[in-house]
Amino acid sequence: MRLLPVLSALLAASAFAAPAVRAQSAMPFAQSPLVPGYQADPHIALFGNRFYLYTTGFNCFSSPNLAQWTRQANPLDLKTLTWGADTGWLSSIKPRTWAPMAPWAPAVVERGGKYWFYFSADHYLGVAVADKPEGPFKDALGKPLFDKWDGIDPMAFIDDDGETYLFFGYAGTFGGVMAGTLNPDMKSWKVPPKVIANNTNGLKNYLEGPFMFKRNGIYYLTYSNDNWQTPEYNIQYAMAEHPLGPYTWKGRILEKDSVSVGPGHHSILRIPGRDQWYIVYHRYDHTQTTTGKSRTAHIDTLRFNPDGTIAKVAMTDKGVRGVDLTGVPTVPGTGRSLRGPGWPSSVRLSVSAQALSLRSEASGGRLELVDFQGKALLAREFVPGEALTLALPGPGVYWVRLHYQGRDHRKAVLAMDR
Repeated sequence: MRLLPVLSALLAASAFAAPAVRAQSAMPFAQSPLVPGYQADPHIALFGNRFYLYTTGFNCFSSPNLAQWTRQANPLDLKTLTWGADTGWLSSIKPRTWAPMAPWAPAVVERGGKYWFYFSADHYLGVAVADKPEGPFKDALGKPLFDKWDGIDPMAFIDDDGETYLFFGYAGTFGGVMAGTLNPDMKSWKVPPKVIANNTNGLKNYLEGPFMFKRNGIYYLTYSNDNWQTPEYNIQYAMAEHPLGPYTWKGRILEKDSVSVGPGHHSILRIPGRDQWYIVYHRYDHTQTTTGKSRTAHIDTLRFNPDGTIAKVAMTDKGVRGVDLTGVPTVPGTGRSLRGPGWPSSVRLSVSAQALSLRSEASGGRLELVDFQGKALLAREFVPGEALTLALPGPGVYWVRLHYQGRDHRKAVLAMDR
């Protein structure tokens, strides 16, 4: 689906027109490495008006512009988990809790006003939840989300129709990429996971680290190949017309050069409302040994060929220029909550191409969806703590009217395709 052609006129008429974006040339460059120290398996996301970076070891950083980063507290305290090592090979070392060396490859997504932290540890998958993207996250289940050994490297993908898919690796080169759909609670399976692609079905050279994204109606399944402790570690991809495939392998997009080696285990970010993409990955420099603790996180631009295939990524030592988020619209899949002056801080509102989601922490109330001619389209009462979802008639611009704690509030929202 596409944004209605009248969007610009409607926004101007409603005084919600986005301010002009400051020239990107005025922004500072990101550092290289992106953040200091050992940082592997980086996952980048945009929540609200800040970028967040999560890495192995459960580190978290945030930035207003991709260039200037602040370290946050560890998002998930492993000591709060009551399961894990007793189910795997670490059981004789540290039963009934996660071992400190076990956690890796976290990925975070927002839905229903909550932030969901999917992670690997001891070769099992877990899920934790928080009210803020930096945490603190708490175990959402008290048990593994996927309890078969060697399920690793999860990432959640929310499609334009609101369906949520969880992708993860299983059994390396002997298994493949598994995926299933999650229920709206984000912690139980609507459709259990199965292998959707492997080295005999749509992929070549698959090892680990699957990452899914969508552009112009096409699904891209990217992943890492070769041993992560060798210079040959690289990123490849396949394309499909459905998130579960079938996939067609396309080739490599990122591999070693004369300066840096072993680039891989990545994530991909789009700036909402723009065909502007970035890839964040870890790599080794030639001055380092290719051992786990010498990996560092880097960011470079991701570009596409006219036919939609991904162009080869050129690694840089400069990184990318920072991004000014002024005027960036709300787009599904970014986790951007809709708040603003006068909007109750205890009410979380988000929008996709198909649905409007609300969660109220403090009080009940009434939510109405109105078109720009004043016609009421949808209305629902809600209670405190309820995760309310309303299906939208289609893409476009709407007014949201909220009656809450004795006051009326309203906001213009954009329902648009990614």
